Parts: sequence; C-alpha cells; structure tokens
Amino acid sequence: MNSRSRKMVRLAQSSEEEYRKNDLNRKKPPSETSVLVKTNLDSPSILDNETNFLENSDCNDLTNCSSSVFNEVDPSSVNPPNKQQQDLQSDVSTEIRDFSPDASEDEYLPTNDKNRKRRLSTSSDSSSSSDSSSSSSSSSSSSSSTSSSSPSPKKKGKKRTKNKENWKKNVNKKLRNTGKQYVSRVGKIVKEKVMKPPCGPKCRQSCSNNFTNQQRQEIFDTYWELGSFQRQRDFLNSCITSINPVCRRLKVDAEKHRKPNFTFYLVKDGQNIRVCKQFLLNTLAVSERVLRTVTESKIKNSGILLADQRGKHGKQLRTDPEIVTSIRTHIDSIPRIESHYLRASTSREFIDGGLTVAELHRVYVNDRKAIGKPAASYDIYSRIFNKEYNISFFIPKKDQCELCESYKNAVGDKKVELEVEYAHHLEQKKLSRAEKKADIATSKNDDNTIVAIYDLQAVMPAPSGDVSAFFYKSKLNCLNLTVTNMKNNVTTCYFWHQALANRGAIEIGTCVYRFLEDLSKTHPNCDIILYSDNCCGQQKNRYLITMYYYAVSRLPIHSITHKFLITGHTQNEGDNAHSVIEKAVKRAKKSGPIYVPDQYAQIIRTAKKTGHPYVVEEMDFKDFYELKTLNDEVKLNMAKSVNGDPIKITEIKMIRFTKDSDTYAYKTDYAKNWIEVKCHKAPRGSQRNTNMSETVKTVSLKRAYTSKIGIDGRLKSDLQSLIENNIIPSYYAKFYEGLFRSDAD
Repeated sequence: MNSRSRKMVRLAQSSEEEYRKNDLNRKKPPSETSVLVKTNLDSPSILDNETNFLENSDCNDLTNCSSSVFNEVDPSSVNPPNKQQQDLQSDVSTEIRDFSPDASEDEYLPTNDKNRKRRLSTSSDSSSSSDSSSSSSSSSSSSSSTSSSSPSPKKKGKKRTKNKENWKKNVNKKLRNTGKQYVSRVGKIVKEKVMKPPCGPKCRQSCSNNFTNQQRQEIFDTYWELGSFQRQRDFLNSCITSINPVCRRLKVDAEKHRKPNFTFYLVKDGQNIRVCKQFLLNTLAVSERVLRTVTESKIKNSGILLADQRGKHGKQLRTDPEIVTSIRTHIDSIPRIESHYLRASTSREFIDGGLTVAELHRVYVNDRKAIGKPAASYDIYSRIFNKEYNISFFIPKKDQCELCESYKNAVGDKKVELEVEYAHHLEQKKLSRAEKKADIATSKNDDNTIVAIYDLQAVMPAPSGDVSAFFYKSKLNCLNLTVTNMKNNVTTCYFWHQALANRGAIEIGTCVYRFLEDLSKTHPNCDIILYSDNCCGQQKNRYLITMYYYAVSRLPIHSITHKFLITGHTQNEGDNAHSVIEKAVKRAKKSGPIYVPDQYAQIIRTAKKTGHPYVVEEMDFKDFYELKTLNDEVKLNMAKSVNGDPIKITEIKMIRFTKDSDTYAYKTDYAKNWIEVKCHKAPRGSQRNTNMSETVKTVSLKRAYTSKIGIDGRLKSDLQSLIENNIIPSYYAKFYEGLFRSDAD
C-alpha cells in the first residue's frame, strides 16, 4: 500500500470511529440527510510532507477505501471534527480533487472547482449505506439512460433537398420581419428595431398618461413577433378607423376632394384607447410610409386590406422565349430508346443511359456557341428537362431489335438496301401498337371482348443468393408464365420448375388453355384477343394454333384472335409484372438466399403492393397436356389457304378462330386483309364421310407427363455438392433429394 492509500484509509477509519461513537449515543435513528462540509484548503498537514500524491498514482480512486465516509447522515448528529481529523481532511483536500457520484457505487470523479466540497454521511447500519448507494446508482443510471436516448443526427439522403429556410435572402427576410438586425443585399447593416419615445406632454390624446413604457413594450413585442409582413399590416389595419367629418365646406368646381380622416387606437386591458398618430408610429417603430400604405389600401378597397402585391407586377426579367424554344428543340432532338421493363408506362421516354443532364447541357451550349447565339444556364435547362418532359436515362437490359440496330449501324449502300425493309418494319410496329391500344380500349367498354397479354418471364434459379458457391454451380430453373387480363388488370402467374416440366409449346399451350378455360366460366361466349411475342418454339407454332381451334370448339368461347407483336418491339403490359416480380426477388435476397421454388411463389404473391395481387397457379407435372398428340388427332389444315397460297407460320401476324366455322383466318401484314383457310382438308379414302369438325369435339386432352422429369447429370451433382457442404440447409435437402433421378433411370 502506498502513502496516498495509507492516508486515505487513516482518514476513513478516523471518521468511521468518531461517527460510530455518535451513533451509540443516539436513542433514535434519524432520517438520512445530506450535508456539505467545506474543507479548508489552507490548513497545515500533520502527515508526512515528503509524500507526493501525484507521483504515487497507484491508487487514483477511492474504490478500495471504505465508502461510509461519504454516506448520508443527520446533520444534527455530526460533531465537529477534532484537530487530527481536520488536519487529515485538509491534507487530503490539498492533494486530490473533488468527486461526483458514479453509477456503480459511491466512487467519485474529479472536478476542477476551486472551493472543493465533500459530502459526508453515515448510517446507523449497513442497510442505510446500501440504500444510499442504490439511490446514487439509480439517479446516475437514469441520467445515463437519458443521455443515451438523445436523438442521433438525422441521416442525410442520397440527394440534397432544398432547404429554403436557410437561404440567405429568406434568413434576412425573417430577421427584417421580426425587427432584428440584418445585412441588406448591398451589404449595409440595418440595425435592430427599437421602440421610440412617446409623444410629448402637449398631445391632445394624453397618450403618455394612458400607456406605461411596459405596456408600450408589450405592444411593440406583439407586433414584431408576428414575423409576417402581411400580418403586421393586418395589425395596423385593426388599429385604424376612418371617420367622417360632421360638416364639410365644399368649394365650387373643386377638382380634388379631401381624403378621409383616420383615428388610431391601441388595445389596453381589452379596451381600444385612442392615441395620436405619432404615438402609434413610435410605439411600433414603423415609418409613416408603412402606415400610409395601409390607409391608402383601406380607401381604395372599402376598408378591406388586400394581400401584399410586392413583386406581382408581372414585369420581372424573363428568359428570352427564343432561348426556351432552343432548349425544347435540343431535348426533342435527343434519340429515344424503348424500355423493356417499363412497357406499361407509355408516357415515359428513355434516352441513352450513358448521358447526364449536365452533359446534355454542355452539348446544348456548344451548339448555341457554334451559331453565335446565347445559351440558357444549366438551372433553366434542367428545370425544363425535369418539369416539361418525362424522360429517364436508360441502360438496356435486353437486346434491341436486330433490324433497327443493323439499319442504325449500316452505312452507304448497305443502308440504302435496308431502307424499304426498315420502313415496312417501323410501319408494322406502329400498326401493331395502335391495334393493341384500340383492342384494350374496346375491352374496357365492351363486356363481350377481353384482351389478354401473356409472356414467359426470364428463368429464376434456385437456390439463389449472394453466396459465392452459387455462382459456380448449376441451379434448378423456375419458370413463370404471366397472363394479364387487360379488362380488370388481373395478372395470373403459372409457376413451375424444370424438374416438373419443360418450357416448350406443350407447357405454354397448357397454361394458356387453362386460362381460357377459367375465363370461359366467368365470361361465357366472349371474344378473346391474345397478344404475345413471336417466339416460335413457345407460342408461334402449330401446337398453339391447334390448341386455339380446340378451345373454340370445346369451350363456351365465341372467338379467339391471337395477334403477334413485331419482333424486337414486343413491349407489352405483361413485362411490367415481370419488372415488379424481379424487384421483389431482389429485395427478398437482401434478407437471405432463396433455396427452393416455393419461396419464389410466395414472393410473387406478395410482390404487387397496389391493386389486385398476382394470382399464382403452381403447376404440377399432372397438369400439363400433350398438345403434340392433340395436333395429330385434330389434323388442322396448316398447309394452304383457300386461294391455294402456302401458309408460312413465321410470317403470320394475326390468326382468328370462330366457333362453329369450318374456316379460320390469318394475316401476314397488319395493313392487309384476312386470308381464309379451310380448317380441314377434304377427307379421302375411308375418312371421306367423316366430319372432322364434329370429331374435334370428341377428342380429349391427354397428360403430357406421368411422373416428374427429375434431375440428373451435372445439375444433380452440383445440387448434391451444395447439400453436402451445408450451403443448402438440411431443411431443404429433402426437396431436392426427391427430385434426383437414380442412375438406373
């Protein structure tokens, strides 16, 4: 134990012994009360003067010393310390700093007060000491909790927002309207408003006798605390009343009539007290010009004070209309790019994603300099760009149209060769979109017409996440065909994965047939118009065409028309659903990987936050029909038209089937007429007397799969590796193990 510790222990023991004697002499334990005993810093020390507390810093606190010396005691029971105690206390006081309670126990922290005070306390038993400690602990803990719960600074957003209150001109405006000192635009310091002296003793209204300086100051403060130029005018308006003279002597042929007279009032104890004009001006510290503006407004508007008209004269300096027109012309000249992920938002336009507004403005300025004309500032350019146009910077997420890209990149003779084909291509694109727009408008107004758009979404792999092992392994592909009913904007999602079925014409045709079957139950005998892209392997093939003919023959549907959008320009409302789903999947991955297809199905169900939620139909292998067998049994004629022209399915733009008709029609051009085709060729031989139209009604759909396709090969080994390494949790292992095909299969 060093010298400092020994001195402090001696002080504590001496104090405890003295207070213990006092406790024995008391008959009744007193209530605990704090007392502050001021120590004398100048008193001499009886301890060893060679001891230096600062050098012996082994013990820097009192945690190892008795804490009873700092407990609370009854002030009446405290006897004056004896000579030795005084010397001990004064010596310790000269070497150590004062302390404040900490949260744990009666441990004290240093402060820098010149007059140091020490709180001394005692208790009749150990329980009172513990109570005191707990009280100190609770108070300190509450203070710490208060400090910890203080609000953290607000996190700034990605873009800085306008804070008009902090603009220099608005700060000065607020200071001016509240009568505070401010700096004008020219740098002049305008002093703070101060109430002026009252009118003299010769005033007829005796204003100085009616209002004390304190009452005047209250009126002054009330006026300037309004902080609004308009409200201050309203305040003055309430203080002014026009009066009419009892009699007025008019001059003959007088050209100018005398203006009305006004009386002025201030409120005192709820009463309007009349004052003179000078008293009012000096009390409010305003000029006569301010008062005259109010009185002139009362005269012109029958006592009604109009709103502040400053800055509303309409003669502000405006941007030259020619410059504004040049900005619009430049923005209109920027080539637009079609979006493949916001196809429902037809009002939005897109430009090259490598550009920015600043770069566009620089190009605009250079163009204006080249012709020797002034250019608008960036602020004006960006304001017109953002307010008058709905343009976004677009980075392509899908391949653009091959023909359009080829024509754009072609030069010389090659471009001339593509002119006719490119012009026809653009015309077909325009006509197809106009056709779709007109059909959707018809379906909204006609109960018997329904327009539906279907498209297969990009594959969604499972498992999927940010785990690095997922990037080097084959994964199970999940498939989602969306069919959007444009009449009620309800999207149905037909969901399956590759271990159940493939993604060809059989699967797409089955999902579309199921949609037609459900639709015929709610809207019997309706005309259905379908839109899709031109993918030959999925929907533009003989199996889908046969399925349409079969659906019209077997289901209560009046007609089915399928219109194919132009290749490279297949933007449609169904892609909007794909975009929403992809964003929902991206958000879901932030909380953890997606391990099984069922998680995708749940994400799709909750992806849409407004309007009708997506309807998810989870397909099983037993749900798919063998459309290839159906095509063989129905034997639909797809060889030649009525005119003998060969039918090329790849050139078909529209195809239509009508109930109880022995023909169907198709178009190879949106601008041309329908071409009729016999549904069946003339039967020969033994089938000469067979009515094929009636035979179709007896054909039944057969199952395409009798069991799951399963998983084998590399996909199987990769998934097994993920399961063995516990990258796919064991909870989901059984799902994948049930899909694995044995080597014997």
